[in-house]
Amino acid sequence: MISKHNIINLYSEIYNYIVFFLEHQPPKLPEKVSQILFVCKGNVCRSAMAEYISRKIAHNYKLENIKFYSRGLEVSKKNPAEQNAILVCKENGIDLSTHRSTSLSDDDMYTSDMVITMEYKQSRYLRRKYPLLKDKIILLPFFMNKRSIGLNSMSIKDPYGRPIYDFEHCYNYIFSCINNLFYQMKANREGALHNPILQKT
Repeated sequence: MISKHNIINLYSEIYNYIVFFLEHQPPKLPEKVSQILFVCKGNVCRSAMAEYISRKIAHNYKLENIKFYSRGLEVSKKNPAEQNAILVCKENGIDLSTHRSTSLSDDDMYTSDMVITMEYKQSRYLRRKYPLLKDKIILLPFFMNKRSIGLNSMSIKDPYGRPIYDFEHCYNYIFSCINNLFYQMKANREGALHNPILQKT
């Protein structure tokens, strides 16, 4: 027999599932992008890696003119990146040793063209706090090639305090998503350049 507690949890999960898919449709990317901001919880693992990965591979997609930043939702002081994040990035030719965590500000939100979060909860929080900016708030996992349906598939797990293989998995996940994002941005831009209707507008 299903307990009352389990029934409540089930309905809560169904509610969250419905709300998620109502609020988070596949993103429409802006035509002009000059600044991209990555956001996670502490800005010492996921968003930091996303920022530095983006800086490294942007030239592959002719996006080197874009500025990349990262911020955290729960940052009390400037901390270096997690040691395992530094090690994994170093293995991939990225120096994360100079990174220091920074708290997200209102100015960051308003000046960025795209605000990319690692988890659906972070995206939902920012959409509710900044309702006028909700169209620029995007979930990075949307750009994973193969996505299973569900809330867990819409979050990149925080590797903070976990073994290094969790950081390696996180790095690879973020790298794949950013590659796919940049590929789409490049395709959209080249489509606009070759579209005579868009050129006249």
